[in-house]
Amino acid sequence: ATTNFVARFWKAPALAIRMAQLVGIEDSQTYRSVRGTTSGLGEPHEFGYFWSSWFDLGQNTHALSGEALQRVDADGLRRALAAMEQAALRPLMFKSNTWFTFQAGWLAKQLPTAIFVACKRDAFFIAQSLYEQRLALHGGAAEWWSVRPAAYDALLKLPPLEQIAGQAVAIQRDMEKALATTPKDRLIQLDYERACNDPHGVVNEVAGACKALGEPISPSLSDVPARFDSTDRARLAPGLAEELRNLVAAKLAAQ
Repeated sequence: ATTNFVARFWKAPALAIRMAQLVGIEDSQTYRSVRGTTSGLGEPHEFGYFWSSWFDLGQNTHALSGEALQRVDADGLRRALAAMEQAALRPLMFKSNTWFTFQAGWLAKQLPTAIFVACKRDAFFIAQSLYEQRLALHGGAAEWWSVRPAAYDALLKLPPLEQIAGQAVAIQRDMEKALATTPKDRLIQLDYERACNDPHGVVNEVAGACKALGEPISPSLSDVPARFDSTDRARLAPGLAEELRNLVAAKLAAQ
């Protein structure tokens, strides 16, 4: 996985991997993060600047149109990833970020041996997290945070709570659209509760998919907890939680 150290050198990640090897920075994992951000130099990083450098073409959303995807430097991206893999001397693993979600089908074509693991979560709990993060970062719910789906411009015109519900539902809708164009033998779909309750099973399923593609790996489960605590519980005031839940349900029904 890309580490916090390597991510600091996102314009030269293969060199950063070799530098980490030279100074003895090893991959590590505490399974703790704040809004997806970990702390140690060897812990996983989303690698956002790197992926934005390929996919951010000046558009408003994280969902690229077919025309925009034709302008992505696919050859350059493949060369950069190949250089990283050669430096690491092992397969690469990336945490899904704002770009992966909506470009899965395109990425599958560019990376024919890649396995995609998609985790689906109850849209209400996604919306609740978005609401909480807006409060934590901006002190209020009106300012946008996180992924911008294809409906971003339309969502900006809505009141904050309805906007958040629409964002949560639109992210899932756009993700499902992208996954529909991803080869089924290279796609593992699971729900959040299973990811929490059976992480060993998920790791073994990924290893099995890699083996089926002729890319055998032997994962070590000794450092992987047997389960994680789910955070899918209502944390908002009862009236607010009910209002947000109803808005999410209405958005889902309107799809």
